Amino acid sequence: MKIKENELENNVYFWQKLDTLILSGKWEVTRKQGEAALDYPGLVYPFDFGTIKDTISAPSTPLYCFHGSLKNMQATAIVIQADILSREVITKVLIGCTPEECNIILKFINATEFQKAIMVRRSSTVPQWADSDH
Repeated sequence: MKIKENELENNVYFWQKLDTLILSGKWEVTRKQGEAALDYPGLVYPFDFGTIKDTISAPSTPLYCFHGSLKNMQATAIVIQADILSREVITKVLIGCTPEECNIILKFINATEFQKAIMVRRSSTVPQWADSDH
């Protein structure tokens, strides 16, 4: 079965599994909104940044997250970031963010010349190729 362009970003089952990981872990803030980035002192975190404890995004890499102004712990989007200085690809989850906050975070991550990111926004669509959660 052929998968349509952009259909992967609309897999409701992916977002359900991601929410389960977030809700079953413990949110820990490592950088508060308004604090400067360690590697780039001129960059100020636009929202709280941290990790979900006991969850990894790659071997030995914590699940990094930004948390927006919404009080829920639901994943809003994911950001996939390529960093040429650290030579790594990093996934970050945006939790409880409005569409405007998602754009602010994406702009923040893309602010340096050494790292760039793309964003996949949450949708509730079930892909054509997914009959169920099995």
